[in-house]
Amino acid sequence: MDDLDQAIQTFFGRPEMIAEIVNRLFYRKDRVQPSEMTMEDTMPVFQTLGKSGGALSPVEYRQEYSRLFLAGTGTFHYTLFVETEVNYELPLKAFLFEGGLYMTEAEGWDVSENDGKLLPCLTVVLYLSPNAWGGYYHLHETYRQTKEELIKLAPDYHLNIIEPVKLSDETIAGLSGDLAGVLRFTKTSKDRRSVEEFLEGGAYAELSENARELISCLVEYQNRENPEIPEKTDHMPEL
Repeated sequence: MDDLDQAIQTFFGRPEMIAEIVNRLFYRKDRVQPSEMTMEDTMPVFQTLGKSGGALSPVEYRQEYSRLFLAGTGTFHYTLFVETEVNYELPLKAFLFEGGLYMTEAEGWDVSENDGKLLPCLTVVLYLSPNAWGGYYHLHETYRQTKEELIKLAPDYHLNIIEPVKLSDETIAGLSGDLAGVLRFTKTSKDRRSVEEFLEGGAYAELSENARELISCLVEYQNRENPEIPEKTDHMPEL
């Protein structure tokens, strides 16, 4: 796991962060209380996928899904994917993971105890990039067959993607300081002057250590993609 993966895990792998993303950026209202949410282990899902003839071992699945977070409230599952670049396989990966989640829940299923029902799962994708998502939004877009009358009969899966570049400044300002800071940086990170003003301003200094570490890693990542972004060592205090 590289530094960026570790920073993403530390920053987003918390119930309060999952709840805020779901509430503020998807539902647009407070529907999930962080106190009701717990982080769930993804390994049972990967073990189910492995036993079901999946192409990877459980450990390999965990590595493949290293930026995935699973949380639950007892009545609902919430899955968060954090992406920093376009992933054309993501509709299939999300579809596969949710299938494994439902299969795991159904193992040893006692219909009388569960009213014959599975817990639903909401999957949200947070795209940590200053660009609009350039990949597929639907599983249907990945099919080779393009005839509409045939495609509509095949299973589909829709990605709920949050793109910071499409969020208004007012929406970002309504978030907690840490999440707002990360998304504000992400939204403007292609513009050198905006990045410099953000990193040298008081708002950055007021962020938590986890948020500053994530932004530090994003600066390094974005600098590899876009050399116009200032280097971490020029503008960022030691953490």
